[in-house]
Amino acid sequence: MSNARIDVLIDYIWVHNNETLKHCISTTGLNIQIDDFGYENEHFKDVDYCGVSLNVDGNIYKGAVKFFETSIDWTLWSSSNRTEAKDICLVMVSKHNSNSNTNSSIPIVIVDIPKKLEESYASLLMYRHTYCAPQFNSFDHLKQYSYLTRMLIDRLMMKFEYIENVYKELNYNASSTIIYLLFDTLMIGTRNRANMVELFKLLKDGKVFSHLSTQLQYDAIILGTAGLLNERHAADEYVWEMRKDFKRVEKHFDITPMLSSKWHLSRINPSYTLWVQLSQLSAILFLHKDLMFKFISATSLDEMHDVLKSPVSEYWQNHSSPGTENGIVVEHMALGKRDIIIINAIVPFLFFYNKINNYGDNTEYIDILLEHLHNTKSESNKYTRMWSANDVVIQSAFESQAFIQICKTLCDKKLCNKCNIGISMLRDVLSKG
Repeated sequence: MSNARIDVLIDYIWVHNNETLKHCISTTGLNIQIDDFGYENEHFKDVDYCGVSLNVDGNIYKGAVKFFETSIDWTLWSSSNRTEAKDICLVMVSKHNSNSNTNSSIPIVIVDIPKKLEESYASLLMYRHTYCAPQFNSFDHLKQYSYLTRMLIDRLMMKFEYIENVYKELNYNASSTIIYLLFDTLMIGTRNRANMVELFKLLKDGKVFSHLSTQLQYDAIILGTAGLLNERHAADEYVWEMRKDFKRVEKHFDITPMLSSKWHLSRINPSYTLWVQLSQLSAILFLHKDLMFKFISATSLDEMHDVLKSPVSEYWQNHSSPGTENGIVVEHMALGKRDIIIINAIVPFLFFYNKINNYGDNTEYIDILLEHLHNTKSESNKYTRMWSANDVVIQSAFESQAFIQICKTLCDKKLCNKCNIGISMLRDVLSKG
């Protein structure tokens, strides 16, 4: 069990098998009756459950409970978290190995963890999705859909917090926020993602775009600020025009271009180079200066795709880099890339915008957003492949986003006790006696 978290097993027993804990004896011989097991601390910080009520030898105590593998862990934690420790009225451990606890007045109870529960949890951690996938497939359709919906909403709420922080940093400017999200997600999953955020900031958080009037100027300011129009690259008439326009705007806005060496250039697909992708972003921003309202007012997924399908300038339709024709006509952003942006930027932004402005009927609007994800192709990454490799069918972005959330927030943190799949398997083990 060296790879396991004993506190997870105590938590499971506290919630799903707490009949065994209602009457217990502390390490100092106190008779304890747990009258109320309280409620979960959602953020898993400081304490595990709040609102706990105890009857200790006829005296009523109320507060929080915290779980540890050993009592010495509690000793160390309470010594460095004295303020938080004041809220604790009960400590649950699997092993008692300390006689000098700094909070000796707080009762410690040793939890007897069934060996078969330990073994099942160890199997969950060892075999992971090979072990969990068949259990998920055994759920009926309604149970599967309910769980995936819950995890997807959790994921949207996590993205809400991220977008809310961006929104505040941009002085509560929703239009700038959606532009930031386009920059942030254009190269998501690549080594250039952080560079895209830096590029957005160098462009004065997108404020420079309101001073531009032509598509060439948009191309020039984005590529120039990225450091991709310097003399190292070949030049022709369009490139010279971009360089000239950038020099003018660069001085006006006091822009310091990035070093081109910061970017990771891919030579695998000439129709998908850094220049091509940035020109696609340029086209969207140039042709849709009312970008935020276009997405807010979109009544269908097709309308969102139409915005992202904005045609690039004629030059970039057949050039992969300055002065280099690629022999392939690329008029606009590919479907797969548009899907990625809709999944990771547009839908989360609309979810955020709806919650802060109550745009439309809240429940109905969220249902529409979920339907958009239902109608978008599923992602394929290391998280989704863990499930699909074990015969779980992931058909849409609705499902792939939910499974990604399960992996990132539960599997990676070994929180099988918070996962419906893990709970079901652990419960099955205990019920077999």
